[in-house]
Amino acid sequence: MPPPVSRQRGYFFVPYSARFICNFSAGAATDARLAFRHFSTSEEPIMKAHTLDVRYLVKPTVLGAALALAGCSSTGDKSSGTTPVGPKSSKAKSDDGRTVNIGKSSPASGGGANYKNPHMEKCWVADGFDFNGYDTLYIAPTLSTANFDTKNKEEVKVHELAKENLVKELASLISSRKIFANVVTRDSDIKPEVKTLKLENTITEFTKGGGAARYFVGLYGGGQPVLRVQGKMAEGDKALFTFETRRSGVSAGARMTGVFMKDEDIQIQDIHSMVLDLADFMSVIAGRFRVVSDRWISGESDHRRGLRDKVPTKAEFSAPLTFAKGLSNFCISAGAAASARFRGIFRKYVSYPTALGPIEDGFAIAVLERRV
Repeated sequence: MPPPVSRQRGYFFVPYSARFICNFSAGAATDARLAFRHFSTSEEPIMKAHTLDVRYLVKPTVLGAALALAGCSSTGDKSSGTTPVGPKSSKAKSDDGRTVNIGKSSPASGGGANYKNPHMEKCWVADGFDFNGYDTLYIAPTLSTANFDTKNKEEVKVHELAKENLVKELASLISSRKIFANVVTRDSDIKPEVKTLKLENTITEFTKGGGAARYFVGLYGGGQPVLRVQGKMAEGDKALFTFETRRSGVSAGARMTGVFMKDEDIQIQDIHSMVLDLADFMSVIAGRFRVVSDRWISGESDHRRGLRDKVPTKAEFSAPLTFAKGLSNFCISAGAAASARFRGIFRKYVSYPTALGPIEDGFAIAVLERRV
């Protein structure tokens, strides 16, 4: 009668390089199953290490690839087929290389078009008006209906600076766009018998701000100056363009280091941001900036712009790109797992674990058996 068969167990430690392969392949090496088997009738213990069961490694990747393919099949089917109101594109390229977005337009209830400008709270343009055909733009002194502490000399000072700086910034920036032959800030400078537009601005909200509050919550907007302006551009009594815009410490310097800045310095940055967006809008409507199609990537070369009609849309681009990305991820993961399977992971047999670190840390993920 043959002697009974007994089994002895020894621990197998997976080197760091193998754990890296497992991590790269499936994203969780500790969840992978390692199977090691040994059948031998020899008196000498011969150990044979079998490697990763890739079925458990590839499953998550197959699922990810299936989801990617499903996303590809639905890409580009969300168009409603409706024709947007207003210009074909809301984006244009400025002279200094910036991409300007004036927002989509929609018909206003009383005529004209409302623009959903991302930098203005309200924006309306009369039918047929594009800022062209006028010789002079007169920027009137800034009015104010804002409530603030008029007894506080510091607040009064910053408020008056805001009124003055708004006119100066508007005159300087709009003049540089060459939309009007003349931009004046005094009515006495208007030449007789010329077509003139008048721009009136009113401050409706004003807060001076405070350095103490900026010290604690300036990064989140606390303690920042606040300035809200309503504007109207008219020919005589007929309004042709109206807007409303608001700023409150929009610069990175105001948020990060505003505690070291004066209130008026932060406010002048807000005014410059406000005026820049207003001048950009006027330049796009007036045709001073080159319009960039929504279906095209900004910054393309002249040669590729000539082939614009032959280029697929962004939605058409995204489908093959998403498919290729999912397929690439699948191939990399499956290939790494298969490589680990075929190459095998071997380590000299150890009768009993003497290194406590791997056991305590949960790195011993396989056990060898031998028959005696």
